[in-house]
Amino acid sequence: MEVLLFRREQAGKVNIKAYTLVIGFDRMWARVLERSVVDSGCGDLDLEINDNNATPFIVQLRLRQTLLDAR
Repeated sequence: MEVLLFRREQAGKVNIKAYTLVIGFDRMWARVLERSVVDSGCGDLDLEINDNNATPFIVQLRLRQTLLDAR
Protein backbone atom coordinates (compact mmCIF):
# COMPACT_ATOMS: atom_id res chain seq x y z
CA MET A 1 0.00 0.00 0.00
CA GLU A 2 1.22 3.50 -0.73
CA VAL A 3 0.03 6.95 0.29
CA LEU A 4 1.31 9.99 -1.56
CA LEU A 5 0.80 13.33 0.15
CA PHE A 6 0.99 16.76 -1.46
CA ARG A 7 0.58 20.04 0.38
CA ARG A 8 -1.58 22.58 -1.43
CA GLU A 9 -3.41 25.66 -0.17
CA GLN A 10 -7.13 24.90 -0.45
CA ALA A 11 -8.88 26.51 2.49
CA GLY A 12 -8.26 23.58 4.83
CA LYS A 13 -9.73 20.91 2.57
CA VAL A 14 -8.28 17.46 1.95
CA ASN A 15 -8.75 15.86 -1.48
CA ILE A 16 -8.30 12.12 -1.79
CA LYS A 17 -7.96 9.85 -4.80
CA ALA A 18 -8.07 6.17 -3.92
CA TYR A 19 -7.06 3.47 -6.37
CA THR A 20 -8.34 -0.02 -5.65
CA LEU A 21 -9.28 -3.13 -7.58
CA VAL A 22 -11.79 -4.17 -4.91
CA ILE A 23 -15.39 -3.53 -5.94
CA GLY A 24 -18.33 -2.80 -3.65
CA PHE A 25 -16.61 -1.13 -0.71
CA ASP A 26 -17.24 2.53 -1.61
CA ARG A 27 -19.10 3.36 1.60
CA MET A 28 -16.49 1.64 3.76
CA TRP A 29 -13.72 3.53 1.94
CA ALA A 30 -15.55 6.82 2.52
CA ARG A 31 -15.95 6.13 6.26
CA VAL A 32 -12.33 5.06 6.74
CA LEU A 33 -10.98 8.05 4.83
CA GLU A 34 -13.28 10.60 6.45
CA ARG A 35 -12.56 9.34 9.95
CA SER A 36 -8.81 9.35 9.36
CA VAL A 37 -8.81 12.92 8.06
CA VAL A 38 -11.11 14.24 10.80
CA ASP A 39 -9.12 12.50 13.56
CA SER A 40 -5.82 13.88 12.23
CA GLY A 41 -6.99 17.51 12.10
CA CYS A 42 -4.99 17.99 8.88
CA GLY A 43 -5.95 20.22 5.99
CA ASP A 44 -4.63 21.68 2.76
CA LEU A 45 -3.61 18.28 1.43
CA ASP A 46 -4.02 16.15 -1.66
CA LEU A 47 -3.67 12.43 -1.02
CA GLU A 48 -3.32 9.62 -3.51
CA ILE A 49 -3.80 6.12 -2.17
CA ASN A 50 -3.05 2.84 -3.90
CA ASP A 51 -4.44 0.20 -1.56
CA ASN A 52 -2.77 -2.78 -3.27
CA ASN A 53 -5.72 -4.86 -1.96
CA ALA A 54 -5.02 -3.92 1.67
CA THR A 55 -7.75 -4.43 4.25
CA PRO A 56 -9.60 -1.37 5.63
CA PHE A 57 -7.67 -1.74 8.91
CA ILE A 58 -4.30 -1.53 7.12
CA VAL A 59 -5.51 1.40 5.03
CA GLN A 60 -6.59 3.25 8.16
CA LEU A 61 -3.33 2.48 9.96
CA ARG A 62 -1.10 3.66 7.08
CA LEU A 63 -3.22 6.73 6.45
CA ARG A 64 -3.12 7.64 10.14
CA GLN A 65 0.68 7.32 10.15
CA THR A 66 0.95 9.52 7.06
CA LEU A 67 -1.39 12.20 8.39
CA LEU A 68 0.30 12.33 11.80
CA ASP A 69 3.61 12.94 10.04
CA ALA A 70 1.97 15.68 7.95
CA ARG A 71 0.92 17.81 10.92
